[in-house]
Amino acid sequence: MLTLERDDSTLLPGMFRLAVTAPDDQQPTIQVVEATHALVGRAAGCTVRFDHPKVGRRHAYLQAIYGRIYCIDLGSGGGTYWGELARKGGWFDPSDVVRIGPYQIQLVDTLGLGSGLESFGDDFDPLDRYVDAHGRLPKVTLTVRGAGRRANYTISRPITLVGSAAPCKLRLGDKTVSSIHCSLLWLPDGLWVVDLAGKNGTSVQGKTVHCAKLAEGEPLRVGKFSLRVHYPGAPEAHRRRPKSKSKSISPEVERDPEAGPSASPNGEPSAFSSDKADLILQSEVLDERQQLLEGRELKLSEAQMRLAAEWDRLHADRAAITVIGEDLARRHEALANEERRQFEQAESLERQRREMAARAAEITEIRKNLKAEWVKLETARANVTDTKQRLTAEREELSSIQQELQRRRVEITSSDQTPQQEIDMIFAAPTVAPAGDVDMLEATRHNKVFATERNGDTLVVIPLGDATDFHYGDVHTESNKVRRLLEGGSFKNLVVDLGSAPVFTTVTIKVVVVLSRIVSNRGGQAVLCEASAKTREVLQTMKLLELWPHFDSREEAIRNFAGVGNS
Repeated sequence: MLTLERDDSTLLPGMFRLAVTAPDDQQPTIQVVEATHALVGRAAGCTVRFDHPKVGRRHAYLQAIYGRIYCIDLGSGGGTYWGELARKGGWFDPSDVVRIGPYQIQLVDTLGLGSGLESFGDDFDPLDRYVDAHGRLPKVTLTVRGAGRRANYTISRPITLVGSAAPCKLRLGDKTVSSIHCSLLWLPDGLWVVDLAGKNGTSVQGKTVHCAKLAEGEPLRVGKFSLRVHYPGAPEAHRRRPKSKSKSISPEVERDPEAGPSASPNGEPSAFSSDKADLILQSEVLDERQQLLEGRELKLSEAQMRLAAEWDRLHADRAAITVIGEDLARRHEALANEERRQFEQAESLERQRREMAARAAEITEIRKNLKAEWVKLETARANVTDTKQRLTAEREELSSIQQELQRRRVEITSSDQTPQQEIDMIFAAPTVAPAGDVDMLEATRHNKVFATERNGDTLVVIPLGDATDFHYGDVHTESNKVRRLLEGGSFKNLVVDLGSAPVFTTVTIKVVVVLSRIVSNRGGQAVLCEASAKTREVLQTMKLLELWPHFDSREEAIRNFAGVGNS
């Protein structure tokens, strides 16, 4: 297994701190990332390591670019969430809470990352194509070789993911390449590579790298593929690899090993004089370096003091911002509670309004029904008044007839020439229908549900529609009127005409059965006529046609009674 042999990450200045909250933690833990990038996951090589099954091996990638932190999900199964929203990538600001598995991370602050987004809009995304309007970057091309193929690729995005998965803009299809293997950073000083713990790592010129700047012509090895970097037309600074710090070598005087000792002008051996001169020279060099180191140490101490003061100021500002944020959070919670209370009141008022509207509609309907019932009562009252007047007139007429009969009876009785048979014929001559028959037939003459007609001693009942089409009170009242008419004994037979509706339900059929049984129990005959096919099916199912026959027309039904009488 290759070991890390080259890391240029210290040449990219800056660092940042993260506040990490574990599932069981009450307070977050501060973790310092002393680099411009971090790999988050449960793998051993991750900068921020979360040992939890809901966290991917390489879950997310944090990269500082142009003074801000950008977060990229590395195809994790659980996803990376900004609050409650899962995203593939986005800016990670101090106001954001990013959730990875059961862990929550927040950006506390950054140090030394600089700035550079002033000229960029809010919609700038380093994963999108870069336009020169934001500032010119050096042109960078890659020659890709591997798996028997060769291709050229031009860098066009500030962050380019390299791997075998679909999110990678530079896709290398081979099992030796991880889904997201590494990242290429396109910066003003050239192209950088950041290893993302891919299979067998990432190497430059045979050396495994964690973060490195790619110089002109340097080969970048990713799995079986070799990517060679070119800077066409770029300045020399972009073409060179940054110089790493090396150990200082003290100057030495070359000596000929075969030469013998030589004497100095004052008679001392030449070897001793040469060693003395070397020591003097080395002492002078060491003095110069000591002075240089002391100057650098002084500057470093001053810089550290400035950084400490800046750090304290940042912490004070952060504490003040925290207090302001807590106050804003309390105000926001109070405002949310007030909005929730107002919303609940609005819902309650809306429910009351709907209930009042429903009650108003119900009252309107009741008024309408009462008005209709009042009209019916007035109509019935007028009908009763008319009936009473007719009955009074008929009683007066009957009284006058009885008086005339009495008078004629006296005359006939007093006359000796009138036979007894003629007297009987005179008493039997005037035949007037009983008052009860007139009352009952007149009472049903204005029915709306069950109309009635008379044909000799046969009563014809016509249901004007199914019972479900009428008010239950009307059905009950009119059916009782017809029942009392049959129970009065004035009618021997019954014809039920079912031709007024396409189908009748069981309520209407039960009324017909009751009326037919009354006639049958009194020794008469009941028949049905003009029923539709659907109604006949219902009657057949109830086996009623076996008790009371059905005729196609009312005339046939009435003729049936005439035939029975003749026979």
